[in-house]
Amino acid sequence: MALILVGLALLAAGLGSSKRHGLLTSTFWQSFWSFARYRVKRLYGPAIALAGILLIGWGGSLLYRSLLAFYAARLGRVGP
Repeated sequence: MALILVGLALLAAGLGSSKRHGLLTSTFWQSFWSFARYRVKRLYGPAIALAGILLIGWGGSLLYRSLLAFYAARLGRVGP
């Protein structure tokens, strides 16, 4: 659960940063090559959001596996 919560926090921070810097607009991407040195510094927001998505997926997978193992043990079955 902790990985999922940290992932959600990172996703919110990354999307907020992207929105604040205008990465979700077409103007940013149309002028990207004209101001590439400045624009590359603003791409950390989507990287943080991507890390958040990966943590949510990893945490969800671990949560699913742990619940599957818990109930397999409770019901007397051998888990995968």
